[in-house]
Amino acid sequence: MAQGLLFHAFDMAGRFRGAGPRSRARAGYPSLRTLRARSRPGRSSSRTRSDLPCSSAGYPVPPRRETTAALRLLPHHPPGPPKSLDPTYTAPSMGARKTAERNPARRKGARRNVKTGSLPPILPRPVRVRRRAGGFRFIEGMPLFLPARDPALDRSLLVAATRARARILEQTGITLHIERSRSPALDSPHIVCRIDRRAALSPGKATARDAYRLTVRTGGIEIAAPSVAGLRHGLQTLCQLATPSGRVPALDILDQPDFENRGIMLDVSRGKVPTHETLESLIELCSDLRVNVLMLYVEHTFAFRKHPEIGAGSSPLTAESVLALDAFAADRGVELIPCLQSLGHMERVLSIDRYAGLAESERHWSVSPGHPGTIRLLSDLYDEFLPL
Repeated sequence: MAQGLLFHAFDMAGRFRGAGPRSRARAGYPSLRTLRARSRPGRSSSRTRSDLPCSSAGYPVPPRRETTAALRLLPHHPPGPPKSLDPTYTAPSMGARKTAERNPARRKGARRNVKTGSLPPILPRPVRVRRRAGGFRFIEGMPLFLPARDPALDRSLLVAATRARARILEQTGITLHIERSRSPALDSPHIVCRIDRRAALSPGKATARDAYRLTVRTGGIEIAAPSVAGLRHGLQTLCQLATPSGRVPALDILDQPDFENRGIMLDVSRGKVPTHETLESLIELCSDLRVNVLMLYVEHTFAFRKHPEIGAGSSPLTAESVLALDAFAADRGVELIPCLQSLGHMERVLSIDRYAGLAESERHWSVSPGHPGTIRLLSDLYDEFLPL
């Protein structure tokens, strides 16, 4: 984005209003030291040494920033987003880049992925994408086949398929029919989901449970995965690829996460406490982005039965709400982990007269572990909180 913005500033204002040399270097522009080196004898340059003004010491004086920006941006950086913002581009690692510069023959293998043509942005970016000729088009009433009935698959996979159907309907206006079959008919346009233990980059790793293989051809779409989690991820990627016209580009995707647990912590104790509906929306967003752990950080924003004063007036979470969120998250492949602070971060609790005597110091920040009342208080809180 820096390249496009810097060019825009120069073009609209008539002169360059960029930052200093460090910012230019980060954006890909040469430093003043590089400009001097390129202009010294023996260095190839579009301008000779005699063309440049020199200082009293004989060193060439670099052009003004406005001129430098124009010379560097116009030939090499046309308007538009840089490669780092191109959804079809995957940057090589630093080590791979250096190797590629030394050995051009290894340049292709240095990348984790290859350029895939014009594809909609996919989050997170799959490990392997191979574009094919043609594409697939959704048609009204086409089947979405799930694996044959299995009690272990029923609930969460049906939720994933239902969410995918709703999203495709919203994006394309086309309704899919969810079906189950041991031998689905594949002679007409279809989407079929299969359990395949081999559909992973590294089947022996724990992250293989979240791997999937998505194959899109003109006649149909297949999603294969070792588990329901992988099928869910494949359906989510398919939804991202669908265009408003109902078309999906033909391609092969093979993806597997690097980490088994991918989570975030949400502080629900400062500022506004999220409503139940907001937390459900957040869980669905986590699921769509393959975030499979959500921790709710709690200090005082929980309605304890034995100690109602603690959460009073803060719109606290309730046990019933947390249990419902836990089930909601599990159906979407997200593990909900409530987190309750103790000992420290107790200033809101210690501001209540009933508990003020448990403070370790006048700061009223932590409770005293040596006070007998501290153990009784924490035991009561954990007895209610831990079973959730």
